[in-house]
Amino acid sequence: MLKLKMRAPMKHIWDGKELADHWSLTFEELELLTSKPARHYLPFCVQLKHYQSSGAFPLTFSDIPEVSLQYFWGNWRSFKLKIMSRK
Repeated sequence: MLKLKMRAPMKHIWDGKELADHWSLTFEELELLTSKPARHYLPFCVQLKHYQSSGAFPLTFSDIPEVSLQYFWGNWRSFKLKIMSRK
């Protein structure tokens, strides 16, 4: 019989330090983006960070905590500048 592993729900309340620790991109993660088209950067990064935090890719956009998206979007310009400087 096939047993399905239930995934833990994604945390939806994060403090500033947790957001920085879990939703900031590392240099290694930035390196992954150098082989992808620029239009895929943001979706790839959000899915990657969600996977690292929950152990599963988001099934819908609403699976991603709004505060995490706000943090990520607020830092996106600096992430993008780092990505572009690595190409």
